Amino acid sequence: MCHQSVGLVAGVLERSGLATVMLSCLAEVTEKVRPPRWVDLPYPLGFPVGEPKNPDLQRRIVEAGLDLLTAEGAPPLRRRFEASQF
Repeated sequence: MCHQSVGLVAGVLERSGLATVMLSCLAEVTEKVRPPRWVDLPYPLGFPVGEPKNPDLQRRIVEAGLDLLTAEGAPPLRRRFEASQF
């Protein structure tokens, strides 16, 4: 889906009481939309959870997103997933 659309939907869901986390491969778009929580990923479009057939990397990405749900601070919250993490 489009990063802008997902970010806008996340904002609506948050205002309705549902916590959200967005995985983003396009930081420049996501920064403008400012969803409540997002993980900034260093991967190209089409690979939001990193390289295929790498479940350890994919698990770490999902865990980084889930950690944002309990992170300190008020939204918007952003976490950069460093390429060195794979």
